Amino acid sequence: MGLYSPHLEAYQPNMRRTSSFLLILFSIVLTVGCVRTNFDVTGKPAAAWPTITPTRIAVIATRPSDGPRATSSPPIPSPGGHPNTLPRLVPTITLAPLVIHEAPLQFWTNPNDINGLLYDGQYLWAATRGGVVRWQTGSGESRVFTLNDGLMSLATQGLAQDGEGHIWVGYVDHPAWSEYDGEKWISYEPREKAVASKYRAMLTAMNLDPRLWSKREGGEQIWLPTFDGRVAAYDGNTWSIYGQQESVTQNVWMVCVTVGGRVWAVGERISTAKEGDKRWKSYSLPGEAPEDSETTDLAVDGQGRAWLTFTSHHPQSVGVGCLDPETNRWTAYTHALNPAIPRQIYDVEIAQDGTIWLCGDEGVAFCRPGTSWEHLSWGISVQALARDEQEHLWVGSAHGIWFAAANGKDLRGPWLVPASIPSNEVSSLARDSQGTLWIGSPRGLSYATTSGATGIALDKHVLCLASRTGGEVWVGASDGLYKAQDHGSLQRVLAQPVTRMAFDAYGTLWICTPDGQIGPLSDSGWRPKARLAESALPVHDMLILADGSVWLGTANGLGMLSPEGSFAWADPEERFLKEDTRALALGPDGTLWIGTTNGLARRSPTGGLVRLTSTGTKGGLRSPEIRDLYMASDGTLWIATSRGISLRTPETDWFYFDLPGVKAIYPESPEVLWAGTQGGLYRLRRELFIAAS
Repeated sequence: MGLYSPHLEAYQPNMRRTSSFLLILFSIVLTVGCVRTNFDVTGKPAAAWPTITPTRIAVIATRPSDGPRATSSPPIPSPGGHPNTLPRLVPTITLAPLVIHEAPLQFWTNPNDINGLLYDGQYLWAATRGGVVRWQTGSGESRVFTLNDGLMSLATQGLAQDGEGHIWVGYVDHPAWSEYDGEKWISYEPREKAVASKYRAMLTAMNLDPRLWSKREGGEQIWLPTFDGRVAAYDGNTWSIYGQQESVTQNVWMVCVTVGGRVWAVGERISTAKEGDKRWKSYSLPGEAPEDSETTDLAVDGQGRAWLTFTSHHPQSVGVGCLDPETNRWTAYTHALNPAIPRQIYDVEIAQDGTIWLCGDEGVAFCRPGTSWEHLSWGISVQALARDEQEHLWVGSAHGIWFAAANGKDLRGPWLVPASIPSNEVSSLARDSQGTLWIGSPRGLSYATTSGATGIALDKHVLCLASRTGGEVWVGASDGLYKAQDHGSLQRVLAQPVTRMAFDAYGTLWICTPDGQIGPLSDSGWRPKARLAESALPVHDMLILADGSVWLGTANGLGMLSPEGSFAWADPEERFLKEDTRALALGPDGTLWIGTTNGLARRSPTGGLVRLTSTGTKGGLRSPEIRDLYMASDGTLWIATSRGISLRTPETDWFYFDLPGVKAIYPESPEVLWAGTQGGLYRLRRELFIAAS
């Protein structure tokens, strides 16, 4: 991603950026070894190539984390094969063992899923959702920086280099920024503290990332997105904050400034204003963009136009749209109308000469001023690009680091870091009777046995996992229902997508499909008992009581399906029960626990409702945004929140451990908890948890 500026010759080639953390592509593009492709990419000197940074797509894994170690990948091999051959990259995945030590805290990530690159003149830095990797470009040696080195989270995004040469990184799930001063990482929370402390160094930065901060050449203001989704500006003395009252779009995640002083902010919509203006103007996304489109990147050209890139499941999706603020008109470019445009685009970059570069599936597309779009088909999904002093191209992908000559020829790689899980986003967990841990993610299903052996069982989007008493594990995926077998194998039971599952009092599995069909699975097959109205979708969680009633946590609140199959909302007069309900759990005494995006409550068997707050639990409940609930057999309630994990004992004592980005929890025992996050897999011992007071 880049800001157009004719005054920044050193700035534009090294600009990188990360894209949206909501990638919707489930396919895994992996290989091990060497690949060669030859292209005469531009017909121009390599200096015309900008630095590009798209979004994420991952698939290989990360090492057991005893702390970062220097590792060495084999040197990139010499090219071979026919000069005009473009091999298709075939998935070949080998995971490292998942070794468990009896340490209080362990974590495993995937530092091969690159979402940002920066070359600082000596090292190649890679931002991933599994930490920060520093590569020696000459030898292929790498070092992975993690929590043990001072990072605040493993889910990193955005890389920048300030005027002092220090490296900066931001996070998907944490408000802090961290600075590497050449020896150690220093973290600033909140990020505004970093700007105030390092204002001059940031103002003189040449390698910027609008996911972190932006500034105008010759200007005195640092612009940045705040963690709560607003826009902030700092001039060395005074802060200015812009939000909904100033007509700025909600949930801003990126801000950039043009050489002419126009500020652009991307969130749910796109907003713009001139530096110094109090009021902003907001625009909707292109009308051609499907409803499921995700904005992934932004760049502004020399005419002040905004270029936005998108990903979508829809076959007619908009790849990139250009907004002209003078005419208030969008121009859309799609793969359906122009095959040179990638179907999924993760990043847009605008070079000094006005050439527009798009990073996406299969490679890179570019368009010089006054010419048509052209495509460089590399056979990999490009997520980041950087150049060294010899103008060599370093490519970040979902599967490690690749290398190409200055003119785009001889694509070779990848360099990889040993890894034990295939995806950083762990969204569901379960454990079977053999002690095998099953790990679900949008990229697929992997497993780890008690001996440490690992493997990948499925390469489809895993939507949910369920384990029956006795250890039987079921898998709900985008392409059907599976039953886990021995040695990491799966038996496919249904060919219909399954979004949620639950067992009733008799051990019968009930399933829910994306379109709201709910019913039990029997030996004779699956027969839906009811179909929910659209207002009750999507279903986030499902729980079946002994009387046969099915409780449903939905985006519009808590609902109940009677044993006869009729649906009703729970207590329509209770406002809390209309909140987006994400998780349900049933206590041994029949109490129903309800977790929403705005709080936690318990509902007694007689219908009485009690809400719990952070203040009322003395800080034990870390956040009102509940992600997951798990009720242990002894009555201990485990709670995943946006800030960390909370624990409520049967004696009503509260404990907590702060861990950002938690999505799923699964107790192995009363003393050990597995947690899936946006930044990998964690294993925590109960001794880590702090008593609330």
